[in-house]
Amino acid sequence: MVEYKLAATPPWVKRKGEFGDNCVLQLAPETVEAGESGKFQLSLLHKGGKRALHGIRIRLAMLSGHLTLSLGGDRHSIDFGPGVTGHYDVRMWRTSSLNIGRGTTSTRTRIVCDHADVTVGEDCMFSSDILVQAGDQHPLIDLKTGDVMNDTRRRIALGDHVWIGRAAILMADVQIGRGAIVGTGAVVTNDVPATSVAAGVPARVLRTDTTWSRQFGSFDTHAQALLQERGLVQPDTDDAPDSNLTEDESADD
Repeated sequence: MVEYKLAATPPWVKRKGEFGDNCVLQLAPETVEAGESGKFQLSLLHKGGKRALHGIRIRLAMLSGHLTLSLGGDRHSIDFGPGVTGHYDVRMWRTSSLNIGRGTTSTRTRIVCDHADVTVGEDCMFSSDILVQAGDQHPLIDLKTGDVMNDTRRRIALGDHVWIGRAAILMADVQIGRGAIVGTGAVVTNDVPATSVAAGVPARVLRTDTTWSRQFGSFDTHAQALLQERGLVQPDTDDAPDSNLTEDESADD
């Protein structure tokens, strides 16, 4: 990893606002190369009323795409693992954390972390117009007592190899298990078990013992592993294409 201060990032990084000396950006060599060549775009935006932000640590190993980080508040932790690609609009408030696992792809996803922790496993696939809403962002006040009712820390967790369909919304305090599928337009307000299909508003489980692969003609390594765990073997195909899609090839997930 190549380390920079957020106050002195490479020229290809778009930066707006003031960041303290203890705010650090770590970039994998392949991410630096992608940024310099224009394959990867990074925007760091200081939000909120504070003059400068402090204690922010960002670690990126992305290969391509566009990542916008809108940062309000101090001490955020952000980690995008090796091989992550796609477009992400991330908004962080009140000391939050975000971890995106190896090989995850996104056509267009907004992630809101407000006093929250979001974890995404390896090889997940986000389609377009997805909202991951970890936190309410504004207080709800009990007028009988004057208490704030929604100030607890929130979380969202996705296991490995989860597919989130177009225009789905993931609400705070849900967990989606390994190999699961969330359908188009679903609003997820409760946990989704591993290897199941959930859809609807609110989302409910429609199928179990089901997973997915990135393309027809062959099963990717995560789908193969789930089949093998159940004693099943992928049929041989002589003309099976490469299971590793590029960003452009997965643009309509």
